[in-house]
Amino acid sequence: MPGFFGGCETMLGIPFHRKIRTGQKSLSWSSVFVLSLLWFVWGFRLFAGGQALTFTIYQYSKDPRVISLIMTGAGLLMLGPVISYLGDQVWTRFGRRKPFLVVAWLGGFLGMFSFAFLPQLAGSVNRVLGLAGIPPVTELAVLIFTIVCYQKMFDCCAPLEPLFMESVPPQQRGRFFAMRGILFTLAVTFFYQVLWPVYDRPVDLFGYLGYPGALVLKGEQLIYIFSGAMFFITGFVLLFCIEEVEVPSAPNKGILEILLGLRGRKSKAVAPVTAVPPSRRPRPSVFARGSVASPSSPSVSAFSRMSS
Repeated sequence: MPGFFGGCETMLGIPFHRKIRTGQKSLSWSSVFVLSLLWFVWGFRLFAGGQALTFTIYQYSKDPRVISLIMTGAGLLMLGPVISYLGDQVWTRFGRRKPFLVVAWLGGFLGMFSFAFLPQLAGSVNRVLGLAGIPPVTELAVLIFTIVCYQKMFDCCAPLEPLFMESVPPQQRGRFFAMRGILFTLAVTFFYQVLWPVYDRPVDLFGYLGYPGALVLKGEQLIYIFSGAMFFITGFVLLFCIEEVEVPSAPNKGILEILLGLRGRKSKAVAPVTAVPPSRRPRPSVFARGSVASPSSPSVSAFSRMSS
């Protein structure tokens, strides 16, 4: 895949952006903006996977207890702390935090598009179950299963903040937090002022271009499609534009080493060798092991006089 897309500097043969590496002493502001886009996606997901998803469940159950149980039941299995621990311990050829974040972004992409086309998804699931001789399931059951998978995969987003801290140098973090705060505000504004007012209304996307009826979607679908599309776009940034640098002082364990309780390998940093000027070199002691002092040396003569 990297060979097809050409990495980060050139994607599909088009110049895109230089790689963002962790542990650098300085970072370009375009790189800071690219990192902030990940926060924009994370922020918009809070409302698409929170408020909008609550109203989607409301179409199948009007009971607030059922809605709250569906929204929070999977959260009782807290994988975030485990993922955070693994993100501190593990090291893979793809990095330390990135493998978990890629799983989270994949879960966000699949989850949002599944919510957008839930009836079609439920129909496909029932066709497969029918071929296996299993009775069909309801759309609510498919929705619950999708929510659980989506939430648990997105628990892998726990190392996002550590990745930010390792990518942005300390002297730029204040402005980075300001930039990502602005993008988060834009995500909130776009959700509530553009998409949320048309949540339960059909939207003719090509009607203003003179092709009415060509593509009509519900506002509810637009919210999920926009969120899923942002996961897809920034997923390429996460895959190809961010490169983690191995930290020698970290445990740097493999997955099997963690599971089996083995001691992880550590990259030993080689201390720099500096030349010592002759005038500052320590003189050998006469009592040092293996040292030989001539009988005529002042130290030997003084020792002989003391003995006599």
